[in-house]
Amino acid sequence: MNGHAQFLRQNYQALAGGSSLLPPIDEIEQGTECVRQVTARNGDPTLLVRSAAGDLYLHSSYNPLDEGRLLAEDFDRGEADLIVLLGCGLGYHLESLLASLSPDVALVVIERDPQIFSHFLGRRDWRDLLKPFDYSFIVGADVPRLRAHLPRVPFFTRPLKPATWSHAPSVRIASEFYAEAERAVLVFLRDNLINIQTLLAHAPVFFENVIANMQLLVTHHGVRDLFGRFSGQPIILVGAGPSLDLNGHLLRRVHDRALIVAADTAIKPLLQIGVEPHLVVASDPMAVNAAHLAGLPPLSSVLVGEPSLNPSIFSGFPGDIRIYTLDEAPQRLLAEYFGEKGTLSAWGSVSTCALDLALKLGGDPIIFTGQDLAYTGSRVYCSGTVYEAAELEGMQRWAPNPDAYWAARIGSMNTIDVTAIDGRPTRTIAAMRGYASHMQQQMRSHPDRQFINATEGGILGPPAVPMPLAQVLRLYLREPLDVASLRPPAEQRSGDGDSADALVARLCASRAFLADAIERLPRLAARGPSAETLARFEDFDRTLKKDVRVYDLYALLERPAVWRFERVMKRLIWTRRGAGWIDEVAAAYRELYEALGTRCGWILDVLDRCRDRGESLTRPTASSS
Repeated sequence: MNGHAQFLRQNYQALAGGSSLLPPIDEIEQGTECVRQVTARNGDPTLLVRSAAGDLYLHSSYNPLDEGRLLAEDFDRGEADLIVLLGCGLGYHLESLLASLSPDVALVVIERDPQIFSHFLGRRDWRDLLKPFDYSFIVGADVPRLRAHLPRVPFFTRPLKPATWSHAPSVRIASEFYAEAERAVLVFLRDNLINIQTLLAHAPVFFENVIANMQLLVTHHGVRDLFGRFSGQPIILVGAGPSLDLNGHLLRRVHDRALIVAADTAIKPLLQIGVEPHLVVASDPMAVNAAHLAGLPPLSSVLVGEPSLNPSIFSGFPGDIRIYTLDEAPQRLLAEYFGEKGTLSAWGSVSTCALDLALKLGGDPIIFTGQDLAYTGSRVYCSGTVYEAAELEGMQRWAPNPDAYWAARIGSMNTIDVTAIDGRPTRTIAAMRGYASHMQQQMRSHPDRQFINATEGGILGPPAVPMPLAQVLRLYLREPLDVASLRPPAEQRSGDGDSADALVARLCASRAFLADAIERLPRLAARGPSAETLARFEDFDRTLKKDVRVYDLYALLERPAVWRFERVMKRLIWTRRGAGWIDEVAAAYRELYEALGTRCGWILDVLDRCRDRGESLTRPTASSS
């Protein structure tokens, strides 16, 4: 095997094992006359690319290594800790940049052409140079696939400041692609920050709710039983946007011909106009959200909720309940004891969660109504929500000019100007624009489905096709729908009453390890700086992370402490060390392990409080749902 082929396969295996999105290796290994490696005057390889615009060198034909060094020196990343590189070529510029970067900087490298990437992989061994960094290579993917990959990049769970670095010759070949790819990454990072901030602010409250609701995981059926049950059948997703006042009444006559799935904010407005949805989806764990589902009359609707919801939602709901879980640390851990209920994605909004549910149910077409995601007509919500009493009081104070009230109300928010689907200007907030972008991404990842936006307002654009709701109901809702499977079976599932004890024992063992490690840290540091001493510290790290589910829980609840630790350790391991570096290592471990030990004690206290109140994990008996 020649050097090029050996480097190519070694590098491919290293990069594919991370958070990258790469074509199959046989596709990368295929040669083409359009991309040809030639020799520069100094003897280094360079690339000649043939395109409709003519032949183009991706690097200097004289000295590509010096050129790459100059490009890296000219790049000013400022305070960015994420670099988005558009076009990798043979990587001379990337090689020079990596040599100057702190290892706590992350990288996203986007390359449109797999054949160019093949030459990049074969030029040199990239493994040691990339090892200190978090990175994701996205190669040969169209923009929809790129968008779908971004939520799977592990280091995007922390807030990042991006800087884009364009390799000009690469971008010149496919300028539209790289412009769209750059927008996709930057929009995702902007919108993802909302999720990160929410978790940072409220993760402990969400966890306490999960523990208080553990009994539900034992006794209630999951939504997974319904996945695929409505394949090829129409599903209407109803939100509480202002436009629901215009056409929501039309849903009264289609209850038997479409599955109506309502966001929890929309249940009371729908009931007021005589529409009882088949499913009600709830995904917001904050206590204030419980008001949307409080005081409801007896219903045939089924609540689809997840364990981090406020417990009062489940105890007060007057109909049947099905459980779903989120792909988050507490629920992944508990699934080991209580089984899978069905996972949905709630990307900051109940609307994104309801769309994921509709996709997994098999719906086609999927129809949106009341999904403005904007303040259509200078209104915040439709009529009939729990906020209406406060809004009416405000309008009375502004009487006889309610329009002035709404203008002042929306003017007090941190709103942005956007263009609605009808081409007119409207107002929204960054969070809702983010939800719309994510829902569009969800739709693009299912090109086999049809999506129709029958909201008749708002900002939810392609691939959802705008169409009046009356026309949608006439064209697509013809066959009767069997909804009998929505209700859970009458018998409850029995659970293991010892599961809580097993979980407590697991957490106690983790806390004991942390306490022992903290006690041993000073003695270990006293041995002085050496490779053996550092290896002992790394053994602590491996032991802690061996129980992946418990560590994921720590990482969720103590995110800033984990981020600080990882940043400090990367700098200590991969950069020049001072004389007291082993003391810095010991201090970093102590800070993290003390934080995790305190958090573990808090977790155990939460479990004990719930068990003392009898809220979770008694052995249930067969009974009606």
